[in-house]
Amino acid sequence: MARRPVRNSRCYTLSALAAILAVSAAVSVILVEMSPAPILLSITNTTQKSHSTFAELTFTLAAINSSPRARVLYRSIYVVVCSNNNTTNTSSSGAPDAGRPCIGIDMAPVPLHQNPSSTERIHAAAKLEGADSPWVSLGIMPSLNDFGGNFNDVSVNVSALARFKRPGIPWTSLYNINASCNHIRFISQANHSSAVVADELSDSDAHYCEHYYRRLG
Repeated sequence: MARRPVRNSRCYTLSALAAILAVSAAVSVILVEMSPAPILLSITNTTQKSHSTFAELTFTLAAINSSPRARVLYRSIYVVVCSNNNTTNTSSSGAPDAGRPCIGIDMAPVPLHQNPSSTERIHAAAKLEGADSPWVSLGIMPSLNDFGGNFNDVSVNVSALARFKRPGIPWTSLYNINASCNHIRFISQANHSSAVVADELSDSDAHYCEHYYRRLG
């Protein structure tokens, strides 16, 4: 009769450990399900068209959602294009700073919904004008001369706000996705084959970006 309490206490201990493990596993699953989906950003189809008074840089931002379960809702996508040629104060991370000319682009359309295991491509253009442009004279945007007329070393920096949704789980908090795509060459449109379609570019044509997530709120 004296051994029954010991046996019962062992059963209680094992039951408690099993419950703790079950709760820990459930919490781990929820944390994984509430985490952001793996998004890979790249810049493709980079071309430039130059004139005597202005130049236009065109490119495609590709967002690859490799998750087979998670949907993505992009609330905003903002891109900054910077020249690395005409600068004396370039940061090692490739982030925009006061030492080099940059131009911002508010990408559209947003909000943008992305399905699991899919790629979204957004085409964009940045126009650089001469020094006589009112936007340049007011200091709102850099001039064509600020870029030095050389588009062989350009950085594209992306900042996006997004939420993620998996089946049976509420939408996640808002995440800030920051990406830096460095040392990109914009090819002259005259030397770029008109038969190339952005949606059919191979991986060898893509400039993949270094990125990180930051949870907001």
